[in-house]
Amino acid sequence: MDATDGPKEPLFGRTALVTGAAIRVGAEIARSLAAAGARVAIHFDTSSDAARARVEEIRSSGGDAKAFRADLSRSDEISTLVDALDAADYRPDILVNSAALFEPTPTDEPDLDGWQRTLAVNLTAPYQLSMLIAPRMPETGGDIVNIADVWGMRPLGSHIAYSTSKAGLIMLTRALSRALAPRVRVNAVAPGPVLLPDDMSDRDRDRALARTLLGREGSASDVAKAVLFLVATTDYATGSVLTIDGGRSVV
Repeated sequence: MDATDGPKEPLFGRTALVTGAAIRVGAEIARSLAAAGARVAIHFDTSSDAARARVEEIRSSGGDAKAFRADLSRSDEISTLVDALDAADYRPDILVNSAALFEPTPTDEPDLDGWQRTLAVNLTAPYQLSMLIAPRMPETGGDIVNIADVWGMRPLGSHIAYSTSKAGLIMLTRALSRALAPRVRVNAVAPGPVLLPDDMSDRDRDRALARTLLGREGSASDVAKAVLFLVATTDYATGSVLTIDGGRSVV
């Protein structure tokens, strides 16, 4: 029997757009989807070298990937990104909204610029991309996965805009799941302490991990496996928020 007649990867024949895919969690999601057989559009904004490295990494492993740049705080660049995907024959039937800003919110005075910037990237961009891409998905269906956060369920006082944006993303997931059913499934993954900042003090790191039931930090791979489950293993989940937080949300 010819090798091409054997079993194919679960995402063979599908195309995924992963935003923020050049670095950190987004990069691991892109790797996992590519390893499962998907063609992957690597979105980036400023991390051009890392995006090129991700594309080369996936191609060297036998996968198919291409990088696309856009500033997700600008609606015109989001529209241009979707047009570029069409032109390059990378029209996605999987959309993973992973790109996010995690910036502290001052509490001594309003920071409207920071507020607008965070909500634009973390909430408005996923909405716009979903509304532009969902109608382009095939009649056989598609998947949207939003990368939320446990801080969208529990307030983080030092990052008010971030927590608010992630809470909104969870509600967007649920609302879109109703609006786009039954053809497009919309789910979210809500990580807890995963890839904690490098500049985080040992004291703060220990405190963060002590607040989980498992007492340890999660990995980008944990998040990527959750995404892969939603798009490759089950086709009966929509409107779900899959929490990957080591038990942080129940402490």
